[in-house]
Amino acid sequence: MAALALMFVLLLGVLSCSKAMPGSMMDKGANANGEDPGTVDSSGSGNGSTALQFPSAFFSDAALVKAGSASTVIMDRLVALINAADKDAHLYVNIYQFDYAPVIDALKQAYNRGVILHLMVDSSKESSETKNAAVFTTFRSLLSSPSELVTIDNDNGSSAINHHKHMLFSRLTVNGETYENVVFTTSENFTTRELTVLEDAVMFSDQGLYEAFVDNWNKMAAKALSGMKSFTFSQYTTSDGALQASFFPARENGAWNNHYMVADFLDSLDGDYSQDTIQVGMDQWSDGQIAVFDKLIALHDKGAEVQFIIRNESDGGLGTKFLAKLHAYQDAGGKVLILPDDQIIHSKYMLVNATISGKKRKVVLVGSLNYINPATQHNNNLLLKIENESLFKAYQDNYKAIQDMY
Repeated sequence: MAALALMFVLLLGVLSCSKAMPGSMMDKGANANGEDPGTVDSSGSGNGSTALQFPSAFFSDAALVKAGSASTVIMDRLVALINAADKDAHLYVNIYQFDYAPVIDALKQAYNRGVILHLMVDSSKESSETKNAAVFTTFRSLLSSPSELVTIDNDNGSSAINHHKHMLFSRLTVNGETYENVVFTTSENFTTRELTVLEDAVMFSDQGLYEAFVDNWNKMAAKALSGMKSFTFSQYTTSDGALQASFFPARENGAWNNHYMVADFLDSLDGDYSQDTIQVGMDQWSDGQIAVFDKLIALHDKGAEVQFIIRNESDGGLGTKFLAKLHAYQDAGGKVLILPDDQIIHSKYMLVNATISGKKRKVVLVGSLNYINPATQHNNNLLLKIENESLFKAYQDNYKAIQDMY
């Protein structure tokens, strides 16, 4: 009897400690409505109330955004993760714009308790220098080796920037349980301004993915002040093929590789198009990326359901030819939501439920990549291609919530 009891205890221990294995996409649930699937203690003691789940997705509260109020869902999650980072763990930041005080304070506290910080912040434009001034001042005086602050001056074009928005955690502890190789990436800059726009974030625990992000960080650091024109596009794909990370700009041998990945991906759709659904939530869309829109309309003409949620028309970022075609599609009965003048969707995602390369799949394309030429050709950016049922449902639920809200 004692032996049986011991075996039962051991089995419970194994089940309770299950995590996503390196190179896999274990499906442990996703967030669909802004509530955390697993909370993290905000004190930095590592005593959160429940375990983390991977992969997970997080979204701005659409009701708050519509009302003009701040939604802190994503930044609260980020602060909590920082507070859970272990002493001597490595924490990597790669960000375009950064002035949000709670995240700055959490990073200061993490450093003071022994977390090794690797901060990478854009300084490519005067606007970045201004927006990120508090971060530069704070951490230039605070950090000492092996912690570091790297400022990126992307010289791959007159308007080129570092457009990444992610954090990496080598190790953190929640409720006494340790998690390693955590990747948190979002559409949201770490700014007060972006609390009032529609955003999304995804979180993974995967060794290969984490190492790919760190490798990209180091490659960028080597070209921080000059040489981004010779940056080489790279990708990481999990062993099961369910997750692919692409690191931009799409350059090879010192030149753009002439590929628009999203357009190329749409070419892989085949089968019975009448069963396909494609939903796009996009911040910026220029006339230079009109080919993506044209491919979507061609799929619609073959029977696919194609829907759009787009930022307002008054703030710029949308091409005139693109808008003309979008309005024509809307006037013909296409499902289009263009947000009111004071509203922005800052997310950049496409949800594809379709037959792809001969197999029915549910794919989320998400990251920091707007549908504009500089995003692909010049800027440091990220595109994730994710095949995961729970993440797809979370994004689709968020999409419907926005449609219903507006």
